[in-house]
Amino acid sequence: MNDRLKKWSGSASILQGIGVFVGSSGHNSEHRHWAHQISIALENEIVISSEKRTIKGNALFIPANTAHSLQPSLMLTIYFDPNSTLAKSIVGSIGNLDSIGLINSKVNKQITDCFKNIDKLESGSQTLQKSFMTSIASNTDVRLTKVLSRLDDIYSGQTVTRDELAEHVCLSPSRFSHWFKEETGMPLRSYKKWLHLVHGIELILTNNSIQSAAYGSNFADQAHFSRTFKQAFGLSPALALSNINRT
Repeated sequence: MNDRLKKWSGSASILQGIGVFVGSSGHNSEHRHWAHQISIALENEIVISSEKRTIKGNALFIPANTAHSLQPSLMLTIYFDPNSTLAKSIVGSIGNLDSIGLINSKVNKQITDCFKNIDKLESGSQTLQKSFMTSIASNTDVRLTKVLSRLDDIYSGQTVTRDELAEHVCLSPSRFSHWFKEETGMPLRSYKKWLHLVHGIELILTNNSIQSAAYGSNFADQAHFSRTFKQAFGLSPALALSNINRT
């Protein structure tokens, strides 16, 4: 089978606001998602195509909502919510990149040191958060902090409405929609869909079928979930997750 058609294989872990994959990447078409991404080569180089250009390096940063595709390789990849304090800390350490770019060796080492034991990715994620969270003081609007905290409940399968969130921060629903997009750079509907997708991925990694994960994460059906997944990651959930173990 052509390398570009291989399924992804390896291990993955998801905590609130952060996901980690380590292993062999396979086929993926151009895609974009609502998470910042760091990909670090475990052998050779990471090669990314974006906007008719190719970027190569041992460690690359891909900002949220950037269209790109990855060439198959052995890698450590970290996805993190761009609205989190962790994201602000990591991006600050990298250099506030607003396009795909190389990560310096110091930050590369700081990240890889957190994942020396690839059999314990969840522990590595917790170590990563501790490592970077000490390096920044958050100046996030306290109202946004409240809203994002409530939206985190989507990970546990709860329903969170716009009207509820608006009332939570004393704004009208229409004003809230404008305010949320101004603060996060994305519409509430898109952000919620991303969180539902992440919850669905977590359900699949805990041995749920794609169909049950789709319904369990508030998608209309399996086809809706699969379309959304492909838009975000450039391949179907079956190709992406069937050979991935949760650690």
